[in-house]
Amino acid sequence: MDLAVAGGQPYSIGIGPYQNNGRICYNKNGVLDSLPGWTSQITMAAMDVDFADMDKNGYLDLVFACHVTPNYIFLADSAGSISTTPSWSSGDMNYFANSLTIAEIDSNKYLDLVISDNSQLGGHGRFKSYNFDSAPSGQSNPDWFSNSGGYGSAVLLEDLNSDNQVDLLTGRWWGSVDFYTGSSDTFSLDPTWNSSTSSVIEAYVLKDVDQDGWMQTRNIVVIYQGSFHVIYLPNKSIEKINSIELNGIQLTAGLDYNYNSELKWVTFTDALVSGDIIEFNYVYSTDRDLLVSNWDSHIGNYLFYNQTNPTSIQTTSVQNNENIVNISPNPFNNTCRINIYSPQVNDLEITIFDIRGRLVKRLVNQEILPGSHYFNWNAIDDKGITVSTGTYLYLINLGNKTFTGKLLLFQ
Repeated sequence: MDLAVAGGQPYSIGIGPYQNNGRICYNKNGVLDSLPGWTSQITMAAMDVDFADMDKNGYLDLVFACHVTPNYIFLADSAGSISTTPSWSSGDMNYFANSLTIAEIDSNKYLDLVISDNSQLGGHGRFKSYNFDSAPSGQSNPDWFSNSGGYGSAVLLEDLNSDNQVDLLTGRWWGSVDFYTGSSDTFSLDPTWNSSTSSVIEAYVLKDVDQDGWMQTRNIVVIYQGSFHVIYLPNKSIEKINSIELNGIQLTAGLDYNYNSELKWVTFTDALVSGDIIEFNYVYSTDRDLLVSNWDSHIGNYLFYNQTNPTSIQTTSVQNNENIVNISPNPFNNTCRINIYSPQVNDLEITIFDIRGRLVKRLVNQEILPGSHYFNWNAIDDKGITVSTGTYLYLINLGNKTFTGKLLLFQ
């Protein structure tokens, strides 16, 4: 993986400069270059930086949180080359950022940005979010502010209460761990939970330390069109990736792909193209614990264990998935029946592909009412031709849920 460097310095002490260029040191065969291979044209007092595909073009972009300059986003073009001039900057005049976190807040498929401001050297020190509904460009102001301010530091976005809404964990210097509940495209104005501890919080990490909520899962992604180097996984609590297969061939971690478990992306060395089928086998958790790093050496770091009951969560999850989709017979000879249960009104799409990812049959695209529904596939494609014996893939989209799997046809 390559290394992005912020390089800002908010305090006018020691040897400057206090503003610097953003930089990337590229990884060549497992060794980082000693000099940056990418440098921004502008200087900034960046305090935090991360990679994310902000414009959904299949390449990682670069996001900076800055102290005495605006926050910036540098987009990669269709060849993956990151521009040296920013496409977007924050429009508000409160330039006292400390940290950033990135996730999809408003469910419009574009990633959003949350930044902590720190009032030690000025400003209001409130937490704020910038929501995007297209590729970031120009300037924009925050869509949400927390009510309270102070020495803002750590921020982390994740669905922590399992309601399919992204929540926000925040921290401050000489403060508590605070939890802002997510709702639609925003957060509560005040924390809905806070720790009884107080420390000089610097950073957060969520991991299932005791592994009591680990769950194995599999996702199949089919590339319909275009070219991609980045795939975002749907589960929001990824612990580790066990394996990735591309068109039936297992890939090598660190050589063929890399991943970021916090931001949920996987990057591929070679471009994924139309017709590619990628199978992800990985572990996610329903019971992640919170690690807190602390600047004050007299206090030490904290580990907050998650007290939820992962056994009941696992049982419910498996039972719900079995009840939602059932296909029989499979393997089948002439016709298989796809049973769908929907607890509410939902949009339903059922699509069949061959093993190379080519479209075979658009079986269903309609709104369904609550209850059980049955759909037959008689092994005939969209052209009315009977398909041959082999392995096929189904993709079922039911509301915001996705189900994938294999169909085995023996004529």
